[in-house]
Amino acid sequence: MWRMPLRGGNWNNGSNAGLGALNLNNLRSNSNTNIGFRPALQLRRTDRFKDLSQCTIEKELYSSLRGNKQLPWAASMGVARNVAQELFMPKTYNNLFQSIVSWENLLAAYHEARSGKRYRGQVLSFSEHIEENLIQIQNELIWRMWKPLDPRHFVVREPKVRPISAPVFYDRVVHHALVRIIEPLFERKFINRSCACRVGKGTGFVLREVKQMVRSRSNSFPKNKYVLKADIKSYFPSIAHDVLKTQYRRTIRCRNTLWLMDTIVDSGMIGNRGLPIGYLTSQLYANIYLDQLDHFITDELGIGQYIRYMDDFLIFSDDKDWLKHIRDVIEEYLNSVLLLDLNPKTQVIPISHGVDYCGYRIFRDKVFPRKRNVKRAKRRLKKLARRPVNMEQYKATLMSFLGYMKHCNGYQTTCSVLDAAKIGGDNDT
Repeated sequence: MWRMPLRGGNWNNGSNAGLGALNLNNLRSNSNTNIGFRPALQLRRTDRFKDLSQCTIEKELYSSLRGNKQLPWAASMGVARNVAQELFMPKTYNNLFQSIVSWENLLAAYHEARSGKRYRGQVLSFSEHIEENLIQIQNELIWRMWKPLDPRHFVVREPKVRPISAPVFYDRVVHHALVRIIEPLFERKFINRSCACRVGKGTGFVLREVKQMVRSRSNSFPKNKYVLKADIKSYFPSIAHDVLKTQYRRTIRCRNTLWLMDTIVDSGMIGNRGLPIGYLTSQLYANIYLDQLDHFITDELGIGQYIRYMDDFLIFSDDKDWLKHIRDVIEEYLNSVLLLDLNPKTQVIPISHGVDYCGYRIFRDKVFPRKRNVKRAKRRLKKLARRPVNMEQYKATLMSFLGYMKHCNGYQTTCSVLDAAKIGGDNDT
């Protein structure tokens, strides 16, 4: 394992220098700006950095790592491969499990898991013996005896039919305990425009970013601007477990933590594909899975006008044919690397028609609500306004609708829905 030296290195030393022209006899005060242990620099050596090398031996290191199998100055010592791994391998994290199973983390996970659900039966039953239950979870995790219980399955039909799996509260505490520790490690690697299930990356953030991209294309020439609107076919049921496990092992190397992550992945679905919709961990895993696609599009293809909200993504350009070509490139990458398929509805459309994204139709200077969302909310509110009225449920639905409408231009639409959904009014029309 290479370590940063504690003393100054000098490129000008000859036979008395250590490995890589390093002389540990020098004090730190003697390591001026033009000397140091260059091979240990955590700097990606790409073409744009080649001309920044300040000495001959650093340039030799660059060319050796890029071309030759052995480094000239270290061929006899067989360290070329180790240096290359230090320079180019992603950073991984170890010794995380103690933080996951700590009492403070489990207690905080319990409070997060019960948020908004504290009066439900499972939560009340768990809370009645909270200390015993948390100690039981802690012991099961430490001895690797924890096994997920069968979740509750049900189906939601709006906006479309989706099977949902709701884990028992006991398991939800474990999920929160895990995510609390590992999520920040992956957050550092996600691109800025990877949205959904991330703090500060909700619908409001997406609308601001998309409006900015629409306006930037609208203010430029030529006048025809286009957007590739794409999504992944049956995303959650199609996630390959082996690919997912390989991806998060590029960040996590703690064996016990990997055991817990693998256990949750393998327990969610039958077979080696799919993640259950309804698990907190599934949201994080889904973002980890497509992070590789994000970096392929932004880093390898060099596309800046790109944003993704879970499995739906947009790419803007002035060239319609180029977008069609990019669609084929992305589809090939998804098929071969991530074992996913693009939805056949993926298309290239002019942005003058409006960008239908995240429940809104986005134009250059206005944002409108999606019609079917308004009709669904109106129908729901009218149904709840009939007597006997469940005020708690009615209020929650109303506030959800108002929260949706505040992001767009829809004052008249909002008034129309509220008039039609008055409690005690004529709700038959």
